[in-house]
Amino acid sequence: MNPQRHTDDDMRGVKAALLRAAKRARDLARQTGTSIVVMRDGKLVHEVPPPDHQDQTTARST
Repeated sequence: MNPQRHTDDDMRGVKAALLRAAKRARDLARQTGTSIVVMRDGKLVHEVPPPDHQDQTTARST
């Protein structure tokens, strides 16, 4: 996947917004003890976020 530069102001913030939404979904699932649906190896799976605040989305974004 090649990163592309977008000139559209709405598109510039999409990646950051998606990462924030994923973090919020994991935080909410952690607080309520529920699972989230993620894609692993091309398959949708239910996953319970780990109890700590270091999750894979944060680790991958750096």
